[in-house]
Amino acid sequence: DFTYQHHTVSNGLVTFGGIESGSADSKAMRHLHAYLDKHVPYAQRRTVDIEACAVQAEADGDLSDIYYISPASFRQRSEGETNTANTVVNRFESPYCSPDQKTYLT
Repeated sequence: DFTYQHHTVSNGLVTFGGIESGSADSKAMRHLHAYLDKHVPYAQRRTVDIEACAVQAEADGDLSDIYYISPASFRQRSEGETNTANTVVNRFESPYCSPDQKTYLT
């Protein structure tokens, strides 16, 4: 497993996506903090931080925490809905994290 960064930057701000830690990445927190330093403006640090999500990696398996940063999710909450590629997107959360912070395989 590995730490995965996937985002879109527009006018210097992350407008979609973010970064997720890999459960087997021994340097995951270092990568997440480096992402904060590089992609999250200082003024936004009060609202954007490292968050946890419980993820099921195997069907019928246990949930394990992964950590992620999704700057776009906080921009969306404060700026309302955003139109992306002619499609209204209501959530910009980490791809693996549901609104209740638990994601199961189906």
